[in-house]
Amino acid sequence: MFTLACERISKFTRPLTVLTRTVDGTVGSETGTYFFVNNEGYAVTAAHIFDSHSRYLNDRAKIKECEENPSIPKDPSWITDISFFFGINGVSLSSLYLDRQLDLAVMKIDGVRPEDLTVLPVFRQADTLRSGMSICRTGFPFSEVSPSFDTASRTFDIGEARYNLLPLDGILTRTVDRGSSRLEHRMLYIEGSTPSIKGHSGGPVFDTEGMVCGMTTENQSLNMGLKFPFSPDDDLIMSPFVHLGLGVHVRSLVDVLTERGVCITVSDKG
Repeated sequence: MFTLACERISKFTRPLTVLTRTVDGTVGSETGTYFFVNNEGYAVTAAHIFDSHSRYLNDRAKIKECEENPSIPKDPSWITDISFFFGINGVSLSSLYLDRQLDLAVMKIDGVRPEDLTVLPVFRQADTLRSGMSICRTGFPFSEVSPSFDTASRTFDIGEARYNLLPLDGILTRTVDRGSSRLEHRMLYIEGSTPSIKGHSGGPVFDTEGMVCGMTTENQSLNMGLKFPFSPDDDLIMSPFVHLGLGVHVRSLVDVLTERGVCITVSDKG
């Protein structure tokens, strides 16, 4: 059902790997997903992927304080270095806009070549989304990255990273409205019947034609309202939960991108 749609989506969807080094020398990585929205290098992802950068700025201030006052011990987990790999060699992040509450980041990536973007996304009209329609999410969970860090040049080497897109389909269950963010953006989300996996964050949610319906952000666990004993002789009660995937609704995506002056293509199908 989603074979051709997944092929289309893969043309503009990329991994976003955050590389970090801490005071104790530990080098780590976390991988999410982003996708381009036009051929000018503009792209979107989940804002929470950049939380480690905020932590890095805070940790850097603490490290400076420790260097000025050696009696203050450094926390081994403080981040000393950070870098971002966008799945394409030779590109760099030139601008970043975050609405952390909505969980949307709008990026401008420089150095993208025409051959890197042979297909561009089409955003589905928001009014045409219906409960029960088939949707699919994709991204880069289970990525294999083994980075290293050169202390002399203070640079990361991502090594031989292995990235594979992993689509998960389901149906659109409902639209979730959380009001407005502090930046006055409407916080609309589409809820899917299947949960996302770590690494899907920031990736597109799309229909069977490959049109973008949203962007994956998180899962929510809802109490099913059922109670079962763990065993016939056990007084402990189990209350099961259902796990559903959430993504920023296409309406909110289009509104923010339009507000930022980013050119996108919205389907003319009503």
